[in-house]
Amino acid sequence: MIDRLTALTLPLTRVNNTAALNIRRAMVSRKKAKGKARKAAAKARAEEEFAALLRFSLAKFKQSSCTHGWNHAEYPDRHDCYNFKWSVLDVFRRTKSISDIFDAAEKAALQHKYPEIWKDPAKLEWIASAFVSIGVEAIIRECDKYLYAYSVAYSEWIHQHVACELHKSVPAVYSARLNELIYADKRRIISYLKKRIPCSCLNSSYNVVKHLPKH
Repeated sequence: MIDRLTALTLPLTRVNNTAALNIRRAMVSRKKAKGKARKAAAKARAEEEFAALLRFSLAKFKQSSCTHGWNHAEYPDRHDCYNFKWSVLDVFRRTKSISDIFDAAEKAALQHKYPEIWKDPAKLEWIASAFVSIGVEAIIRECDKYLYAYSVAYSEWIHQHVACELHKSVPAVYSARLNELIYADKRRIISYLKKRIPCSCLNSSYNVVKHLPKH
């Protein structure tokens, strides 16, 4: 039997429990909405940054522009080397996790689509140089970290692929370095890029971060 006091307070307790449940649901909904908004904003920012590099990626420069050592005029704009580079940039744009940029399926798709490029060290080195330049531009334009980190890591991966698979000068790809570059801080990325370009375009960026501790 329920006593009189309990009987009187039970409906109120149920109301309070229902109200609390509704509040929790509202909080979860707001949290989900904020999460979706953040993801949408990040995607929009990535799209904007990707679009900002179109001019650079298509090599439509003013004569005074610096390509940071990349000989973009070596191949015409519609050459497969450019198409290859575009395909990789598209992977960067739609990637869901860091490992996607070296995903076996993505690599297989590129090998199937551009088989001649995978057999040509000169073309692969040209593409690697392109990604170094894109990484430099991403630093200069203060793009999101994913763009310059991915570009640097992919360039390094191509160099290692050429050395391992084509020149047979090393026994295997050094995955630890790729992971280190992907997760590297800005100081490490700028230092890496600065050593691989003939211009002084990163000098001011390096002066800003050179005092930071090495990780």
